[in-house]
Amino acid sequence: MKKLLSIFAATGLVASTTTTVVACSNEKISKFTLVEGATKEKIIEASGVVVKDGKLDKDYKETNLNEVFGGESELKYKGKIYGLVLDINTKDLASLFVESKKMMDDNEEGREGLPEFHGFSAKGNKGDKSFTLYLFKMDTTDLKEVEGKNDVYEGTVKFSNLFSYKVTL
Repeated sequence: MKKLLSIFAATGLVASTTTTVVACSNEKISKFTLVEGATKEKIIEASGVVVKDGKLDKDYKETNLNEVFGGESELKYKGKIYGLVLDINTKDLASLFVESKKMMDDNEEGREGLPEFHGFSAKGNKGDKSFTLYLFKMDTTDLKEVEGKNDVYEGTVKFSNLFSYKVTL
């Protein structure tokens, strides 16, 4: 579990004890609500999305889950993450939206041993004048350590996208 937790920490994922069931085939993504004082400039800065001359200066394509989890060959994936996972301090970005701010406030206790993690991703193409920001959930409740293999897990990691927000540059 240490290896998985280090991956989550490296990508800025945040643990959660919430239990929300979302069917992958009928996924409903709600729209984020900005907190008072949040601006697109603050969102861009906190997200780490690269912008130059009012356009995206980098592609933010789909996340390749096999690359994220590397050598964890016993893992299966259900669902997907829209866009590219952002390698950021999640708390800074989460504080700009009502829904994710509450989630962060509810989870100040820490992440170890919790079955769900949340993170942000961005989707857009280089040269676009907008991008979409997503908050996703990764559910690891089905993972079990492989007997005799240290820090190797088997099972299914489930992904769902909970909230989105379109940022016009």
